[in-house]
Amino acid sequence: MEKKTYDFRKVNVEIDFDTFQDMDLAKPIANAIHRNCTDIGIDDKARELYHNGTVELSSKMAAMFLAIILQSNLIASVKKALKNMLEPEINNE
Repeated sequence: MEKKTYDFRKVNVEIDFDTFQDMDLAKPIANAIHRNCTDIGIDDKARELYHNGTVELSSKMAAMFLAIILQSNLIASVKKALKNMLEPEINNE
C-alpha cells in the first residue's frame, strides 16, 4: 500500500467567497483528531502531525483522518479544504 506525505501547514482554505489562503492547520487538525478518534494508530498519527506539521498516510489512514475531520466541530471551509486535500488520494486507491 503506497503512502503519501501530507503537509497540514499549508492547507488552501477559502477564507471569504472566492478568496483562498494557505493556512497552518497542523495543530488544530491533530487536536481535533485526537479528541474524536477511537483508534490508537490514528491517535499516534495525530500526535506525529501535531509535532511535525506533516504526516505520512496510506489511503486507508487518509480516509480515516477525513472521516474523523468531517464529523468534528471544525468550520465548513476547513472541512472542504481538507476534503480536497485528502480525497483525491483516497479515490485513486
